[in-house]
Amino acid sequence: MIESLLRIKQTAHAPKTGNILITVPFMSDAYFDRSVVLLIEHNTEGSFGLILNKKINQIPLKFVKSDFKKRLHLYNGGPVELDHLFFLHTYGHLMEENLYIADDVSFGGKETDLIALMKEDLLDENFIRFYLGYAGWGAGQLESEINDDMWVVGKFKKELIYAETENIWRMAVADLGNDYKHWLNFPDKAYYN
Repeated sequence: MIESLLRIKQTAHAPKTGNILITVPFMSDAYFDRSVVLLIEHNTEGSFGLILNKKINQIPLKFVKSDFKKRLHLYNGGPVELDHLFFLHTYGHLMEENLYIADDVSFGGKETDLIALMKEDLLDENFIRFYLGYAGWGAGQLESEINDDMWVVGKFKKELIYAETENIWRMAVADLGNDYKHWLNFPDKAYYN
């Protein structure tokens, strides 16, 4: 019985731009514990994504110095390049140089467009999220981690970006279906038990 609860059943979804990676509930990596990563890019050279559910409560000072009155929703996007700011939004039609991901969500864009839209008060802070750093994998590394049952691949839904961070992992797991429902009953940080 316990063996069947701990066995990981992979989904039919492949890692690709616009899909998500969901950590298994007993992953022993504290950094990625109960993480949901949106894949921004996946190809033979490697993978690049943003962790959606690691909110930063203390915004670093260099990102506070601005004229903007809007609240900044800032998240830890991953352990790589923590000094770089990335963003997801639903304003792809208003910005150049952004990458459409899925479900009306785009990644990045021209910084001058972003600043102009913010100054003109055309952005609703509830539909843009900022991320410090990213999660990255070298060629074949992500596939190897999936084969080692560290991640399950799921379909992305826009609601995952805008949900409260403590609910994102649970929402993503629930979307996987009945084969994963028991994950929701695993204790937090089960790898310590």
